[in-house]
Amino acid sequence: MKAWLAALLFSLAVLSPALAQSRGGGADLMLQTISAIPGNEGKRYAICIGINDYEDREIVDLNAAKNDAIALANALTEAGQFDQVVVLTDDVSSRDQTGRYPSKRNIREQLDRIEILFNPNDLVVVSFAGHGVMKGEDGYLLPIDAYYSDVGGTSLRVKDILDWLEHTGVRKSLLLLDACRENLTEEISRGLSRKRLGPEDYQFANVSAVFYSTRAGLLSYEDVNSDHGVFTRFLLEGIRGKADYQYGNSDGIVSFRELASFLEEAVTNYAYNRNWRQKPEAIFTGETFADLALSTYGGRIDGSAKALAGKNFGSGEGTINLYSNVDGEVLLDDKPKGRITAGEVLTFKRVPAGPHFLEIDHKYGRYRNEAEVYAGKVTELANKVVLEEQDIRTYEGINFMYVSGQGGTAGFWMSETEISLGHFALFVEDSGYRPEGVWDKHFKTNFDYFPVTNVSKKDAESFAAWLAGLTGKDIALPTQQQWEYAAGKKYGRIYPWGNTWHADYCHSLAGSPRGMLPVTGGRGPVQVFDFFNDITLNGITGMAGNVREWLQDDQKAGGRTFGLIAGGGWTESKSTYFAADYSTQKPVTYTEDGVGFRLVIRE
Repeated sequence: MKAWLAALLFSLAVLSPALAQSRGGGADLMLQTISAIPGNEGKRYAICIGINDYEDREIVDLNAAKNDAIALANALTEAGQFDQVVVLTDDVSSRDQTGRYPSKRNIREQLDRIEILFNPNDLVVVSFAGHGVMKGEDGYLLPIDAYYSDVGGTSLRVKDILDWLEHTGVRKSLLLLDACRENLTEEISRGLSRKRLGPEDYQFANVSAVFYSTRAGLLSYEDVNSDHGVFTRFLLEGIRGKADYQYGNSDGIVSFRELASFLEEAVTNYAYNRNWRQKPEAIFTGETFADLALSTYGGRIDGSAKALAGKNFGSGEGTINLYSNVDGEVLLDDKPKGRITAGEVLTFKRVPAGPHFLEIDHKYGRYRNEAEVYAGKVTELANKVVLEEQDIRTYEGINFMYVSGQGGTAGFWMSETEISLGHFALFVEDSGYRPEGVWDKHFKTNFDYFPVTNVSKKDAESFAAWLAGLTGKDIALPTQQQWEYAAGKKYGRIYPWGNTWHADYCHSLAGSPRGMLPVTGGRGPVQVFDFFNDITLNGITGMAGNVREWLQDDQKAGGRTFGLIAGGGWTESKSTYFAADYSTQKPVTYTEDGVGFRLVIRE
């Protein structure tokens, strides 16, 4: 650590009355003047952009991006003590003369206009909430007047914004990108939506910090409970203090690094609790600036519950249900509460209404999450660990997760989900292949995210060959050994979540989740991202249930060739069908509503 940064952290400790409090005790924090803290001299500027309603009708409108920009501007002004915040949203008419309508031209002009005010010691924040995509090797943010047919010519290149930040001469800057929002168009598996903007594309840019709302290959969701995007919801909570008193040193100052840690854990936990996959990532480009103050707050802190006093939770008691996909030791408000077993739920009854803080110490790390308990209510929390042994690889919109080898099994990449109807439709259209099965039997508008079924083994192998030709990768159906290894055997598990059968943990005949593709009597598979607790420690979903899957292995019997099909599906209910080591034989020409496939990349 550089001496300058060490001196800064020491000065923060001296300024902070909370640091003298013992863990579990309370502390009264007073608002501080950020510019008086060493290393934070200079003025503070921000431009907040949020777009809900795009002019091009081909681009799907959003619900919360505009609110995100306005709320962030207020938080930076109040908690961040910013001197000037410019807001551009579609609240403003396109005929507005102030330059606040978020068109490409206006955004560029606002950046140029504010730049003349900067000095080297100032802090500059630029935030964007809206659609963002990759085109070739470049990432683009879509202004309100962008056209889907010409993203490159009508959008803002992220590299240009990063270059602008570098050329301003300021040494402290922060770029916030909540720009991978769900689907750009209804054709979710085609065109520009095949690759979304991710941090690895600009990690070497010379700015102090870049926060991405989600990692490459994952989606960024909107939160119906708060009228904000999930990322911005927790960004606001972090700026207003939670990043410091829950994940930091409780000194009354929210730093860049505290905010990054809070966003990664809080957003990821919240998303997994709803069977979503969203994981923010921060890229710091200079250690010197990584712990500068972003905001300050005041109030009474409950040290053990890690909460600010003042919110009303009612009078009485409630219940906490805690799920974990790994074994670990549980703490509630700093007090040991026993051990939780992978795949099981630990219930805490008669918990006093109010804020609480749960932690799980496990072999892969530490789970931390707040638990707001209301009188007479049940609070559900889930710890779902995903071991990212390597970054996600994305080819033609298909995510591949790495599964490291051990013993006699070599490492490989496996598709995160079953291959979808949308991807198979793209294959048929692009290749001219005529499938043996009636793959489009249930294919309708907006059904792209459901798994493709009614495909023969040849159909699955032909898709793999097509994708291999496009990517130059060695792509195939998984072998029986690879499938069983990835589904649970790698970690000594019978099922992806643990060793005990739970019918409601995956999509099976015994469960009745929402969002099903209506195949028979209102039942059918669910979308490939609706994984419930059916997710492996390597982040591969739907291996226990949803649809059964073709394997690479063949077996000969009676002069006929049979293929292996692994896993359970929406048409089965017997627990043994969903185990990692279960497979069955079917003729290679076999097709049905409950059989699909996924792929592996061999290296």
